[in-house]
This record gives sequence, structure tokens and C-alpha cells, in this order.
Amino acid sequence: MATRVILVRHGQSTYNAEKRYQGCCDESVLTEAGFVMAQQTRDLLKRTKIHAVYSSPLQRTKQTAIAILQDSARELTCHDHLKEVALPAWEGLSFQHVRQHLAEDYQSWKERPHEFQMQFAEAENSVATLTQSRFPVLELYVQAQQFWKEIILRHRDETILIVSHGGTIRALIGTAIGMGCQAFHTLQQSNCGVSILEFPQGLEKPATLQAMNRTQHLGETLPKLKEGKLGLRLLLIQDSAPIRHLAKFLKSIHLEFCVSCDRIDQLTQELTWQMDAESLTTGIAILTPNLIRQLLANTLEIPTNSSVLDLEPETMSILHYPINHRPVLQAFNFTPNELL
Repeated sequence: MATRVILVRHGQSTYNAEKRYQGCCDESVLTEAGFVMAQQTRDLLKRTKIHAVYSSPLQRTKQTAIAILQDSARELTCHDHLKEVALPAWEGLSFQHVRQHLAEDYQSWKERPHEFQMQFAEAENSVATLTQSRFPVLELYVQAQQFWKEIILRHRDETILIVSHGGTIRALIGTAIGMGCQAFHTLQQSNCGVSILEFPQGLEKPATLQAMNRTQHLGETLPKLKEGKLGLRLLLIQDSAPIRHLAKFLKSIHLEFCVSCDRIDQLTQELTWQMDAESLTTGIAILTPNLIRQLLANTLEIPTNSSVLDLEPETMSILHYPINHRPVLQAFNFTPNELL
């Protein structure tokens, strides 16, 4: 009676292209490139049997969902719990403006999302404003939990598609696998990146993460770096799995080192030699499946004995270690094979 959930972030939007914060603002719409991404995602999913489709009601997300459903008889259901994280004081502001002029708040947002508090002014009447306060990430996690409680039991033994936003999908994954909101920024979700969860027993146990941020259907060799093109990008490959398909794929990537270790402390020591504050270094770590799970669990701050990370053979996971930022899981079970 498992429920399979396919999660897709909306395609590139106007605010994405302009590098501005979107939040729950509904001024941002898909760019031409965003529509192409949605069509590429439609092609990826067209052979997948999907029983229900849910979307955020915001324009950029509805446009993506409608493009994915083109030539399909499936209906689209909009759900308010799939809206993006609410950032009322930042919506429409550029990333650069927030980093430079709201540096203290930005640092809290990036380093302590579970404590991040936003103050904003709201019009009370025509002559006065009222200062409000909210905890955006905490509220987003509550929103995600409420969505799962309402939806999962409705779709036992079915596959559902959810089209939503980067922050919301991270919260949906986090609440599903037991990852706290303090680790909110450790997951990357690219435009039209595809992630997959499976709830094996409804909501009685945590879901398993089967894939995260697959972007190969968009023509990307690897997911684009969100936290800057500096630091270390590590491709994690299982030592016990055949890699004939991966080997051909890896030839197209400029690799600067390869390591193989038996313990986390050995790997950490090896990686410190590869970090360069002035460039991006990409390499491979060939590890046991248990060591990969342990490394990813440490990154996501979930128990190392957790079974929520479902490693598949002939796939790799991608960790980015940016400069002055916690590690980011760019992709999980990434594979050259586009089929779901």
C-alpha cells in the first residue's frame, strides 16, 4: 500500500532569471527557458503512470504543471500548502541587496533557518501600518506536515505528482524523511529538478528518498551549482556496484582526483587537501554503501542508522562543499538514465 511521490520544482521564472527573492509573491512567471524545462519534464514523465497531480496555486508553478500535463487527461489540483516559503520583507529584492544591506538577517537565514525570524510591516488601514513577525522556515515545515497528513492516506498504492517550489520541496522531503528544519539549506532543488519519495506504510514510518534533484532530462551533465562555483564538488559512487553506464558518463566530466576510504575520518582528511578557496575542484569518492549513507546522514543531520536513503546501483550522489557554507546535497541517486 505504498504511495510514490514525484516532486518537481517549477521551471525558470522571471525572478529566478533576475536573481530576486520570490517567496509567496505571485508576480513571477515562467520565462521562455522555463517553459522549455517544463516541456522536457513532460517528456520525461509521459510514460509514468500518475494517478493525481497537485500544484501550488502560484503562477510559475501552475504554468509548469499545465505544461507537464499537456496532451494528458489528468486533472490538476491546486493546494495552498504547496506555496513557497513566505518571505514578505524580501519578496522582489535582489539576492545581492539582501546579502549586502540585510547581512545579519541573511546570515541567520542561511546558518540558522530554524531560528530565522522575519519582521515586516503590514498595512492595517489607510494611515497606519502594523509590524508583524514570523518564522518562515518553521511555518513552512508545519505547512508541509499538514500537506502529507491530508494527501498520503488518500493515495495508497498510487503515484502522485507534486509541482511546487524549491523551498517547499525541501520542506516536504525534510518532513517526510525526518530531517529537521535546521538542515533546510543542505538540500538543493533545481528548476524542474525531479525528486522521488516513497511512503511504504502511509505515515506510520518515515518515507524513503529514492532520488533527489535529477536534472539530466534538462540536458545538464551535473546539476548547476547553487552556492557558487567555488569549493569542492564530490561525486559519491558505491564500491560494490557495477558502473559501466556511469564510467562512460564520467568521461564527460573534468575530474581532478579520486579517493577511496573505509572511514569518515579518513575521507575528511583526504578532502581537506582538495579544498581550494579560489576555484572549484571536482573529484570522485568510491565508498561502501554504508559509508555513503553515513556521510549523507551526517550532512542532512538524520540518524546514521536511518534507512530512509535508498541507494540504487549505478547511480551517484553529489555533495558540494562551498566556501563558508555547510555542505549541500546537490543530487541523490543521480544517473545518466533519464527513465523514472
